[in-house]
Amino acid sequence: MKKTMVLLILFIVFSSTLLSLNIVSAACTPSNPCCCQTYADSGQKRCYDSGICCDISTTNEFWNEISCYNFLVSISSPGIFRVGQKTPVSVVITNNGAYTDSYTITYQVSSLNPSLILVDTIGATSLNGIAKLESVSAQPKVTILSTLASGNILVNVTSVVDPRVSKIATIQIIEGDLPLSLPEFNSLAILLLLGIAGVVYYKKVKFK
Repeated sequence: MKKTMVLLILFIVFSSTLLSLNIVSAACTPSNPCCCQTYADSGQKRCYDSGICCDISTTNEFWNEISCYNFLVSISSPGIFRVGQKTPVSVVITNNGAYTDSYTITYQVSSLNPSLILVDTIGATSLNGIAKLESVSAQPKVTILSTLASGNILVNVTSVVDPRVSKIATIQIIEGDLPLSLPEFNSLAILLLLGIAGVVYYKKVKFK
């Protein structure tokens, strides 16, 4: 039993050492540059003293200065938001890295009147198991409480596997439009509008 345990420990140490060596050899350094295929350039190799080689030994082998994980992010927005109505916005993410990845998404309102812009992020804060070259979207819902609401919603997308890879996209709120009818208001928006009206009325009465 003891002999078996010793052999098992030695095997684990040996495997870990090999894994470490593989990880180190994949990274480019001045003393140990790595050479990646560039099939777009007649199949020639280029050597780099920083960064990392990705998809090694495949026809998709490429070099990146930071990570083998990468993605593109874009926003599909209606541009005009109706007061009191939840408007879905698409945050489209395309995995153009070498491997399957997952992403976390956070939202931050940047406005002179941030209380007039609400972001419903339910179901729109993470995307999991996105394959290479796959495009998926998260759909936060934006509600404005006044036609005067304007500003940006900063969308920060971060790779779960390699958090160093993070990108920011912007949802622009240029103008607001009045609802066509009262039923278009959701109940939360109505309560908030009543609350804002009450605060304004209180301040007017107090400082007369």
